[in-house]
Amino acid sequence: MFSALSVLNREGVNISTLEDPVEYYVEGVNQSQVKTEVGFTFATGLRALLRQDPNVIMVGEIRDQETSKLAIHAALTGHFVLSTLHTNDAGGAIPRFIDMGGEPFLLASTLNLILAQRLVRKICPNCKAKTDLAPEIRQDIEDSLKDLPPEVWYDGVKENKEMIVYKGNGCVQCGESGYKGRLAISEVLTVSEKMRDIIAKGFPQNQVEEELKAQKFIGITQDGWMKVLLGMTTVEEILRVTKTEE
Repeated sequence: MFSALSVLNREGVNISTLEDPVEYYVEGVNQSQVKTEVGFTFATGLRALLRQDPNVIMVGEIRDQETSKLAIHAALTGHFVLSTLHTNDAGGAIPRFIDMGGEPFLLASTLNLILAQRLVRKICPNCKAKTDLAPEIRQDIEDSLKDLPPEVWYDGVKENKEMIVYKGNGCVQCGESGYKGRLAISEVLTVSEKMRDIIAKGFPQNQVEEELKAQKFIGITQDGWMKVLLGMTTVEEILRVTKTEE
C-alpha cells in the first residue's frame, strides 16, 4: 500500500491514512495512529477523515463491520480507498466483505482491484547452487502451471525446460541461512465489468473461475512456482507460505 501511496502522492492530492501502528512516515501524507484505548479506532478515525474531504484514504486494516461499511461508503462518495484484510487468497476478499455486512451490489460498484501477497525469502546470491527437484514437487509444479496460458509465463520460465531449481548452501553473507532478502509472491484479481456482475449476483464460484480464466489470472502458487524456476526462491519457501491452500 505504501508503494501505491508513493505513486499517488503528488502536489494537490490530499492523502490521509489510519494506521496501527504507523509503519513508514511518508512526506506530504497526513498519517494518524489508531488508539483504541482512547476510543480512536479505525471506524471512528475513518468517520472523522470523511469530514476533511481527502482524495485518497488508506485504512491500515478492515477488521469489523463498521469499518467495512464506512470504507465502502467512502468509495461510493468518490474517495480512492486503499486497505487490507486477512483472507487466504484474492478471491476470498469478496466473501469476507459480505460476511462483514457488505452488500454485494455495493461491492460491485466500489471494488477495482484485489491483490493477495505473501513474503518469501530470496536465495542468497553468494552461495546459490543447483539442487535436486523431488519427483512429487516436479509433478506439483507441472500440474499447477499446465492450465496457465504460455503467453503469461514470466520470461525465462519456458526456457528452463529441465526444471532446474536452486537453494542457498549457507555462507557468511547470509548468516549460514542460505537466504538473503525477501520477495513477494502475489495474485491480482481485476474487477472487470463481468466480475462486477458476478459479485452483484453473490459471487458464484463457477462463474468466478470462468472469469479468472478469461483474465489469464496467475494464482499466488503459480507465481511462486515460476519464481522458483527463475531461481529467485526455493521450493521450501513456496511450500511454507502456501501450505494453507493445499
